[in-house]
Amino acid sequence: VVQAPKKREVDKATMASINLSAAAVDAKKFPPDKAERWAGIPLDHDQWIFTHNALRREMRSMIEALDSMAGRLKSERNVPAWTAGVIGAWWERHLDHVIDHCEAEEKMYRPLLSTRFIWPKEVETIHNQLDFVRDKVSKAVSELSLDKASLSALRNSLFAYEKNMLAHFVVEEKTILPMMRAYFPPNPEISTLQRQMLENAPDNVMGALIYAMGPDRFRSEFMKE
Repeated sequence: VVQAPKKREVDKATMASINLSAAAVDAKKFPPDKAERWAGIPLDHDQWIFTHNALRREMRSMIEALDSMAGRLKSERNVPAWTAGVIGAWWERHLDHVIDHCEAEEKMYRPLLSTRFIWPKEVETIHNQLDFVRDKVSKAVSELSLDKASLSALRNSLFAYEKNMLAHFVVEEKTILPMMRAYFPPNPEISTLQRQMLENAPDNVMGALIYAMGPDRFRSEFMKE
């Protein structure tokens, strides 16, 4: 109850920082006047941000696990033999989640949202950068060995990847998401679209959301909205 007004203030500040009319495809036909219809669903309760937060948690958890593991190794060549297989499996499932999210943006969000506002160019630029840093992580995962140095190389590539991903999230959360809420009401287009995304997503996506939010918050916030 105490936090709700703060969230609404943040939403209004975010909206005020964007020149909504300048981004319009046709402001007369599709005016950016739908934000009030999202009352009761703060920006940080949007499914888009919930997904971002799940990915944030995945990346940070692995980086912290690598730091912890490296600190426990007693020599430069005693990485447990099972490490490469476990981390490789984690990375494969993380990639499933990331690729699903990026494809949902490009194949589902973008076609719909671009009918009413211009898709920000900086999003495309960051997507190209993400491909590069993601490939570096894949390379580091494939080169894991018994050497502690291989863990350090993976940790460094993951850190660079996380940095780029977080920048990507911020751009979307400060531009596309507020514009979506200005140009579209929650129902029927957006709620239907987001429901389809979850239905089509890999099995681990829902698990990632529950893990990031915790079961109680997931039930009380995500399932409710």
